[in-house]
Amino acid sequence: MGYHMTGRFLALFASAALLSSCGGASEFNRDNILIVGSSTVFPFTEAVKARFVEGNPDAAEPMVESIGTAAGIQRFCEGIGGDTPDIVDASRAMTDAERSQCEANGVTDIVEIQIGIDGVTLARSPNGEVTDITAQQLYEALAAQPYGDINEAQYWSDVDPSLPQQPILVYGPPETSGTRDSFENLVLEVGCHSNPEMVEMEQSDPDRHDRYCHEIRGGNIFQESGEDDERMTQMVVVNPGAIAVVGFNYIQQNADTVANVPINGVEATMATIESGDYIAARPLYLYVKRAHLGNVPGLEAFLNEYASAIGGDGYLAEIGLIPMAEAATETARQTLAGLVSAASESAD
Repeated sequence: MGYHMTGRFLALFASAALLSSCGGASEFNRDNILIVGSSTVFPFTEAVKARFVEGNPDAAEPMVESIGTAAGIQRFCEGIGGDTPDIVDASRAMTDAERSQCEANGVTDIVEIQIGIDGVTLARSPNGEVTDITAQQLYEALAAQPYGDINEAQYWSDVDPSLPQQPILVYGPPETSGTRDSFENLVLEVGCHSNPEMVEMEQSDPDRHDRYCHEIRGGNIFQESGEDDERMTQMVVVNPGAIAVVGFNYIQQNADTVANVPINGVEATMATIESGDYIAARPLYLYVKRAHLGNVPGLEAFLNEYASAIGGDGYLAEIGLIPMAEAATETARQTLAGLVSAASESAD
């Protein structure tokens, strides 16, 4: 497929000195699985949780918290033991700085598994007037300092006369969100780079480049609406003048009440996201602490359930998780199976 992420479908970060670096394993004092992170991945993990509970009636119900990718990784990296998460859902890859923070706290054996593909999309009311937009127009409407100038645009028509004379109002996630990161990197930066000076600045002055290309306006223009894509999707229904930055799954699940706004002339669909024709396609991940395997009841069974849920023949595709290529899905499944097998051997 056109979406070239094959090299990133799986990454292992391991260290044989995990327990010694922590001064011994921390106490695992809970009997339920703890998962935190991305609001985009949340509905998929909730679906896996439901199947897990159904198939394991004697197991404690897993706790899944939607707090955003950055906040989830921060909690995940706090250490090893029962008071820290076993898994983090992520709508972007863990950064080098985050991995370093994990390592500083003794979390040195992490498994990264890509579970599928998603798109950052723009939801609108079917009656909304912004029916098509470019990355450049979005950037010039939402950047705090487009190309280095203070942004004074109040109406979409201030950005481009071809856009409606309607106040700019965008509901979006906070800075802790992986969806926010992806929107800035995959959409706003592309719009910013329509100016050759900004492209050159990326090398000559990266800090200023990031400020000009990624910093989003606040106030009544871009309203941060928490880690709740479902709520933002519904907000455009009651406010037809607004658009919302949400994961593709939320548009698909609310197709009877909202529409999506094509970017650069390409509408977000399963086909355009999978092919990479849609500008804001992105991978979705799980991160698992190997040290928690065998210590948290049910964790291996939960990972087995996730393995059966992904891919074109998995039930998560029915609720909007776009499958990876078959080879990549098989690699992810083998990784999950390997974790379960290793935990079983360790227990024996």
